[in-house]
Amino acid sequence: MQMVKKALILPPQMTIRTGHLVDYYEQFEEVQQYFAKASEILGINLYESFFSENEKLINESYIGRCGIVSITCGLLKRLNIDLNEYSFVSGPSLGSITSGYISGAYSFETTLKMIVAMVESEKSVYSNDKYGNYMFYNISQEKLLEIMKETNNQGYYVAPCMFTADNQMIITGELAGLEKMGWNVLKSGGLGVHIPYSPPAHSSMMDRVRDLFKQKFMDVNDFTDPVIPNMCNNTALPLLHGEQIKESLTEQYVLPVRWTDILHLLKQEGIEQLDIIGPGKFLVKSMEYTDVSFDIKSYLEIKDFQLARS
Repeated sequence: MQMVKKALILPPQMTIRTGHLVDYYEQFEEVQQYFAKASEILGINLYESFFSENEKLINESYIGRCGIVSITCGLLKRLNIDLNEYSFVSGPSLGSITSGYISGAYSFETTLKMIVAMVESEKSVYSNDKYGNYMFYNISQEKLLEIMKETNNQGYYVAPCMFTADNQMIITGELAGLEKMGWNVLKSGGLGVHIPYSPPAHSSMMDRVRDLFKQKFMDVNDFTDPVIPNMCNNTALPLLHGEQIKESLTEQYVLPVRWTDILHLLKQEGIEQLDIIGPGKFLVKSMEYTDVSFDIKSYLEIKDFQLARS
């Protein structure tokens, strides 16, 4: 019997620096096993590719996303996660793709092939460095939306990509516009960080990518119903059926990730505890800047997983 209502939270895509996640691979057999599975599916040596010196290639290709998913799945196996203990599983962007696999909507092979189809669709439409993403923080979402509107009125295109916390947001669009936003954010006491490589993610400018990805992948693959509800990134509503997950993962291309809304909905659903699984500390840190609170049990450092098995 479930005593405390919990949700399982999985990590989004992150910038990969050479070797900074290699300890997960070296320490845990379960991560090695998932890398071996991924290598067989992808037809490459994922270990050599993901931990190579070519950071640009890692972050601009499917290698980075597949590596993060493989590490996450290995860590979940390491922890022997029992989904019966959770009411929901969720994660922003890439985390929502991992959630679908973990909850049984599709196989690991389908997960990786989906990621490859996504990257191929993105690169066929956006192949230059004109567009990108910035993470703005230490400034309210309301003020960011105001600055974003002013920037668009000056002839640029910028749009919300992910509502991450009350004083944080990832903004997408033309790099020239994002750089102009950065100066106005700085004048307002905030800061901005350029996120390497990305087309104008989770925005209306991705409609051609969405349509191509749907035709190339979604229309020829079937999903099954998950064993526990996933949370929809773009509506912040529970997804109970495979077709709903399929639509959510397709439409999140053109709609912003409403992570703060997801957190509020989880609270309304009576969730008391979030189990946040690494790699990466972004989600745990963003929780410090939201007006909704949970008991947080995080597994981010190597020692967290070692202690869990001791």
